[in-house]
Amino acid sequence: MDLLDALCANEGVNSVVELSLNGLFRRKYSALYAALNALKDIPEPALLPEATKSNGPEKKEFPRAWIEAIAKVIPAPKQKNYWLFGVDVTSMLRSEAATLKDRESVYHPTRIGGNKPIGIGHNYSLMAAIPEAEVAGGKSWIVPASVERVTSFESQGSVGQTKVKRLLADESLPWHQELCVLVADSAYSHRGFLYPLGEMSNRVIVTRCRSNRVFYRLPKTPEPKRRGHPRWYGERFELQDETPWDDPDERESFSITTAQSRTRTVILRRWHNLLMKGSKAQPMHHYPFDLLPVQLADSTGQRIFKPQWLIVLGLSRRQLSSVDVYESYRQRFHLEQGIRFGKQHLLLNRLQTPQVNTSERWVQFSFLAYAQLWAARSLAQLLPLPWQRYLPIYQLRLNSPSIVHRDFSRIIRTLGTPAASVQPRGYSPGRQAGTKLKGRPKRPIVKQGRARRKKNQKRA
Repeated sequence: MDLLDALCANEGVNSVVELSLNGLFRRKYSALYAALNALKDIPEPALLPEATKSNGPEKKEFPRAWIEAIAKVIPAPKQKNYWLFGVDVTSMLRSEAATLKDRESVYHPTRIGGNKPIGIGHNYSLMAAIPEAEVAGGKSWIVPASVERVTSFESQGSVGQTKVKRLLADESLPWHQELCVLVADSAYSHRGFLYPLGEMSNRVIVTRCRSNRVFYRLPKTPEPKRRGHPRWYGERFELQDETPWDDPDERESFSITTAQSRTRTVILRRWHNLLMKGSKAQPMHHYPFDLLPVQLADSTGQRIFKPQWLIVLGLSRRQLSSVDVYESYRQRFHLEQGIRFGKQHLLLNRLQTPQVNTSERWVQFSFLAYAQLWAARSLAQLLPLPWQRYLPIYQLRLNSPSIVHRDFSRIIRTLGTPAASVQPRGYSPGRQAGTKLKGRPKRPIVKQGRARRKKNQKRA
């Protein structure tokens, strides 16, 4: 608990061991390593019956006790009639960790033109609640609900799907009987992720899709009886073809003001009951969806950017208006802001360890610290630096993770901590004289795609 408080109140720390110098960590640096070792021994939660572990590398599930504690501080919606959640994936680079297991090529943006945006490390899947700005006191908050590593034998869609089922189907959590909306980017717009979630009642999935996709309408009239199965798909609906754009089932437009004080018109069209191509194992014709392109126009009516296509899937999708769908997906970018805050201030990617289990628990522990900052947001005071006093966030008295992070040390000193007091235990005997430690074996980088398939074929 001292480590958690020190992580929430760290100032200018570049490595995890420097947290032992924080005033809220009342122990020595050796106790910090003992706390890290204790993290990997947290009991695993019970999996859902349909969730089965893969045959690949082992990984740590998000502790059940942490989920229950975080669920208690997620506020119920007041302005909307649904709970909003988001799922995303972030990479943790470990290019120099030659002894770390299960490293693979991960996405990592680069500012150098012509270079491939990849690195070597692990991927982590995050599912978080996105509270309303009126309740949160600011627009950039998320509440992390579950974090798990994506192994080299899994896809980010399968891991995200397992987490969604685990959290939204849990009867003990407060949102079980209410409408829940999940927002995700285009990496989750394929049938492998959408099909298992299509049958969940009171659940709506809003995901972006690429602009070159092809969908299908429902068959117009029933065909006469004949041998074989009936026709499942009607006319093609190509997103790149603008011919059917003038005949939507719904149309709505409204004006917004950008951060640069420019007025823009948001044009929303909506087509009902479109179909995605399925397979024998995933017959997507059972789950029609709504398609909603988002288009921005200037004051003259000229389109500015290419439309952003949104898929709205779920039995309760009509309970969301087109404006609700648009605003819900806009809030998905809070996930990226939360991940960036964790990497910059909560040392999310700073633990250098060759033990993959410890690395997993540290990432989960960092997001637990973010949840603690969220729980303490109402106690924080605005402490702007001299050159920040006139920024809009301080003028409007808004709250943000950075503001709570800056004042967290005072909050804990005022409230106190339930952690046990420090009791020196004497000196550790250490290793016996002459002990020789074996070097850790170097681990190969896991390769995906054609090279891996050929290697598996040779083994077979």
